[in-house]
Amino acid sequence: MFGLFKSKPPKAKIDYLVYRTEVAKYKMMVDDIRQKFSSTKDVVVVCFFKDTYEQLLKLFEVSQVNKGDHDTKFTLFMYEEGEWKAFDGDYEMILADVHPLASVMQDILGYYSGKSSLTCYMSLDNAFFSLFGGERLISLLDSLGIGEYESISHAMVDKSIDQAQKKIEAKVEFPKPANSIDEWMKLNVKE
Repeated sequence: MFGLFKSKPPKAKIDYLVYRTEVAKYKMMVDDIRQKFSSTKDVVVVCFFKDTYEQLLKLFEVSQVNKGDHDTKFTLFMYEEGEWKAFDGDYEMILADVHPLASVMQDILGYYSGKSSLTCYMSLDNAFFSLFGGERLISLLDSLGIGEYESISHAMVDKSIDQAQKKIEAKVEFPKPANSIDEWMKLNVKE
């Protein structure tokens, strides 16, 4: 009756996994991708920045992530190319870094709506977190006894990241392209 009682499809959301360092972020991402190969879903990794893409290409080759006898496949894409949108089937998407603009993250969510899981790996030692006291957060993690390879994942963290992206987007009218998140922040965000 007029669609009042139809159930809505679950709204996609990004699960942020925040690590202390880039090294820890990359190590845990590779470990998680290896574990996902035991599932029946393909793994799609999307990068926002060229430096991240190139780093992951090297890292995945050295760690032989996509080698062996798997029923699943692993694919690495650049966000700007948009080829990741043509990836069909039931898959898990991993964002290899965060984009400072909320609209870019919303584009991913808008496309990904209704699919399974979406995870974004981040680290406290990049320029995005330096605007928001990344060094203080590292000190807090030390005092709480949280190890280098443990992630921070909480709804409050997710909300803080979303709010920070919206603030940055309000300040950046014409974003300049960059090869890394650090370069992007230097070019586009005036402290």
